[in-house]
Amino acid sequence: MPTPRKKRGLSAKNELTAKDLRQLRDAFAELHTALTAAYWAAGTMGDKDQIRGVQEVVYDILTDLNRADIASRAEELKALKTEIDAATARLETLKDEIDDIVKSIEVASDVVKGIEKVLQTAARLVV
Repeated sequence: MPTPRKKRGLSAKNELTAKDLRQLRDAFAELHTALTAAYWAAGTMGDKDQIRGVQEVVYDILTDLNRADIASRAEELKALKTEIDAATARLETLKDEIDDIVKSIEVASDVVKGIEKVLQTAARLVV
């Protein structure tokens, strides 16, 4: 049985629009897809575990973004910023190591592009 989840939130640099939050959600969704491919392309269980750990964090953020009604719940989403900040270091590490973990250049490239898009979008939208 799943454990109850805490409500999380965003802190906006400016007022976030629904379009901004869709962009953030889309960036995380693309990264999640790339991480799924990287997981299957990874050569060792240790590498798969590393990718899966980051993927779980990305999935949690995606889940929160999908559940949130951004326009009416901006205050409730402030805690999401902390989660994104924590994920950033793990994303940067994986971005630096993905070429050594995944032998498929295309898969590794997709993961790097996904990470870069998430980091850029989050930096622009989340304080």
